[in-house]
Amino acid sequence: MVERQFIPGFPNSVFFVVYGANMDLATDARLDRKGYNTSIPGNCLQCHGINSRYTAHAAHEVRRAIFLPFDLDSFEFFSDDPNSALSLSRAAQEGAFRAQNRMAHDFSRLSQLKDNADARQLIEGWYNNDLFTGTFNGDFVPPGWSGTEQQKQRYLKVYARACRTCHISYETAPTNDSDDAGRNVPGLQFGTYDLFVQLWGLIQPRACGQNINAPIGAMPNAEQTLRQFWTTAARAQLFAQVPNAFRDCAPPESYP
Repeated sequence: MVERQFIPGFPNSVFFVVYGANMDLATDARLDRKGYNTSIPGNCLQCHGINSRYTAHAAHEVRRAIFLPFDLDSFEFFSDDPNSALSLSRAAQEGAFRAQNRMAHDFSRLSQLKDNADARQLIEGWYNNDLFTGTFNGDFVPPGWSGTEQQKQRYLKVYARACRTCHISYETAPTNDSDDAGRNVPGLQFGTYDLFVQLWGLIQPRACGQNINAPIGAMPNAEQTLRQFWTTAARAQLFAQVPNAFRDCAPPESYP
């Protein structure tokens, strides 16, 4: 993923390149076992800007793609021992990840993520507002989700685990981007518990419903996050805290 810092806001100020194991340029990116979507940059933009746009054919324009925060708790490390000096341990890589998150926090002064309050707040919270020497704390919960213990648990067990990586990338399109009118669907951001609750009516059919506009299992919209939703405490937390809203919910038949 490459960012051209001197042309923010213009087509292709952020673009994607994929290399194979042989270090040759690849023409597709298969990120799951199904291979339903392998296009570049389409497969990348599913998360790196959920209301981004790619214009194919002659134009080859990518708009509103962004760098995402690096959640250390979502990675597996050779060792999680905080005193380990092994090069592949989490402790040894803490500084490098912090630098990556500092870049994601404010890569180029005029980039989209710099104006994404939710992403900025998340990164600052992870490091207790110290992006140069702070230690990552994955238990940070934004104030908008901290009203009660139930809200905190829903954030950590449901939203952070199965929704946040993509939904935090949502950015309202500029008013002069007329070609993308209609893509600014209200509520795609879940920056607070109240916003999440207000949108149960949209979440339920996309997670469990079955119709032409929201096929069952459409959300979470990636194999790994789908697995996280159905096989961890995320499902129990959501179902227990939203009585009756998900009573008919079951894993999609095609779930691997």
